Amino acid sequence: MSAAGGGSQQGAGLRRWLAQSEPRTPQRRGTAVKQTHPSFRLEASPQKMYGLYLEAVNDYINESYGGDVWRLIENRAEIPHLKFVRHQMYNDNLILRLAKAAGEVLGKTHDELMYAFGVYMVKRIGNYGYERILKVLGRNVRDFINELDNLHEYFRFSFPKVQPPSFCVEEECETSLTLHYRSTRKGFTQFVKGQLSQVGRQFYNTDIEVEILSKEETEKMTYVEPADFSLHSLWTNLCKQASEVYKMNFDNAAFKHRMPQQKTAPSYEKLPMKRGIFFDMFPFSVIFRRDMTMYRVGDGLKEVFSDLQGKKVDEEFALVRPMLEFSWDNVSGERRGA
Repeated sequence: MSAAGGGSQQGAGLRRWLAQSEPRTPQRRGTAVKQTHPSFRLEASPQKMYGLYLEAVNDYINESYGGDVWRLIENRAEIPHLKFVRHQMYNDNLILRLAKAAGEVLGKTHDELMYAFGVYMVKRIGNYGYERILKVLGRNVRDFINELDNLHEYFRFSFPKVQPPSFCVEEECETSLTLHYRSTRKGFTQFVKGQLSQVGRQFYNTDIEVEILSKEETEKMTYVEPADFSLHSLWTNLCKQASEVYKMNFDNAAFKHRMPQQKTAPSYEKLPMKRGIFFDMFPFSVIFRRDMTMYRVGDGLKEVFSDLQGKKVDEEFALVRPMLEFSWDNVSGERRGA
């Protein structure tokens, strides 16, 4: 399934809405889901992040304040002296503990330090070999922001267990855009703000003023794909989801030159190929109406789930990315004016 969004022309073909089968029985933390798909299990697990984030925090403190200060912070955070390994997984509360300890040692606020960590992470990205990827992600800030989800999907090649956030542009004009950030991690509001500001300065020579319009936490089901993903290895977590809205104020001249978006899907008669050829090319496609009823299911998908046609797509599938409510307005782009 795909939906048009306001991204760059280069990345438009890559943008996709990922959906995986969703168990429909009432669910509780720690119980197995057996009715529709016996292989799906529900479990609570601690959030993990790769060591490259902690490595960047370590480098920032050492470069800015020296090794002695880092050791004080390390001890105050009760983290055993170790060298963070870039591709190793760590509990993601370590970075929050380091920010708290650093604030006590340096006399700075949590927000100031998390913002600085985010800025430094972007500055050091070239050392990890990704600066070139970031530079070609878009010709301007607008393109870059609209392709953030695709960037995180690319990172899966190097970091297969990454649990990326979701970014969705909701409103846009010539002087700003509104970005909705959703993540299973809490406490990273200022970290993201620092990253967004630094991307503009470093890659596009553009000053971006980032405002936080709102932030909240909701308890939702999240669907986690293991590195060796198959239909029999989709795990679900019941956890708090951070939902934050940022307003990015900058010269968004590229908005004026965007390609005109089509408000309604073309009829089959207007497609540049016969429908039979289209469905042969996309055997796992699903077509559904405004009421979310599936009226055409690809032959490949029928081989796996033979009884989908005529059912509600939002009851049979879960929208994994972006982290949006699975509704017609969201996937068609109508709510965002796409």
